[in-house]
Amino acid sequence: MSIKILHIASSLSGGAGIACLRFHQALIERGVESVVLTHSYVEGFQNVYRVFEKRKSFLYRVMRKLRMNFIYDYLFLTDIYVEQKVRKFDYEAFALTRQGSDFKDFLNSNKFDVINLHWIASKVNLDGLLRATGNTEVIWTLHDMNAFTGGCTASVGCNLYKTSGCENCPQLHYTLEDIAKRNFERKKKIFSKKAITIISSSQQLYENSKTSILLRSMTHKLIPLANFNLIKVKSKRDILKVDFGLSNSKVIVGFGATGLNRENKGLRLLVNTLNSMDNSKFQLVIFGHGDLSKFDMQNIDYKYFEYVKDLNQIAILYTIMDVFVSISNQEAFGQTFMEALCLGTPIIGTPTGAIPDFINATNGIIINDRTEENLKNAILRFKTDDFDRDTIAQKARTDFSPQSMIDSYISLYEDIKKKNNT
Repeated sequence: MSIKILHIASSLSGGAGIACLRFHQALIERGVESVVLTHSYVEGFQNVYRVFEKRKSFLYRVMRKLRMNFIYDYLFLTDIYVEQKVRKFDYEAFALTRQGSDFKDFLNSNKFDVINLHWIASKVNLDGLLRATGNTEVIWTLHDMNAFTGGCTASVGCNLYKTSGCENCPQLHYTLEDIAKRNFERKKKIFSKKAITIISSSQQLYENSKTSILLRSMTHKLIPLANFNLIKVKSKRDILKVDFGLSNSKVIVGFGATGLNRENKGLRLLVNTLNSMDNSKFQLVIFGHGDLSKFDMQNIDYKYFEYVKDLNQIAILYTIMDVFVSISNQEAFGQTFMEALCLGTPIIGTPTGAIPDFINATNGIIINDRTEENLKNAILRFKTDDFDRDTIAQKARTDFSPQSMIDSYISLYEDIKKKNNT
């Protein structure tokens, strides 16, 4: 059956964007006519189109020329204002999905069997976008919690999206208007006009979205993410450690994230924990975007590889690590722990995202309370001999098989098309 799918994502960078792009490429390889629509600039990928952001209003352009655009941001409650002035520093991004593109022109001139939304929290007008989809079926692959909250991307234990409709959001500074509550009510009206199939990648995200006030009336499905980077590293680990300037006598502790300075990711917790330990026994390997000058690294033996684009190099780094630490406060899935497992690297993790679904005594240690003491005890308990790396890799490559994920989506797409053709 011939299927034409449109994916819409605010950006193709970061974990959500990269996952969307890899998924799109895999669909093309399976013969699906897949198209991606995004704001970000990308090169070298088939059927990926950039739509420029909607031009700012005349009033905004005048005020910006007068260097008074901050007044506009305040009056019209833009995402920039919320992020810079209202959101509390320690929390993840907060986005209202009310100002930006609706992709109407593209959607009016191109027809698709299914529209698959991905991460659209930034620079997208959700109301306008869903209106522009018309009668086309929409599925939404969740990459965080923004779809069913008043604006936060990670609720960090808060359940107001299930109870009061995000009234008095703890992630925002006090304002005269309850920004999160107002946005929540706006979303409720939007979702009442369009049926959407919601796709979650972890059991935790599935349960959260299914029990949320905003999305509980929608159809929900659970389809775990796949690892599309199934590179095997054949070189011996001790040789690779020497090649990368690392120690063979120390336990190599790994950490990686797109945003290292985001408090949610937990690098500060790991650094503080290692500072309280005998650092002669450990060496820290870090990769990702960030500014390490913000952390107390003076007494830690570490090597920073910055942001690694080369898939072979990232596979080698995972292979070198004796243990990978994935201790986010909250994740929708957690791609780095999945990538590490597929290279046979055991995990020390927190019970968020898909970690509770896949981590057990054979491939890692879960710390239920995210504290320095618990992380320290987990690192001290860790011994490389406790885990069979070949077994870990083999099991993970089965659990996170691209074929399984693609089969599930294609089956869903086909069911939707059949339903619409009857």
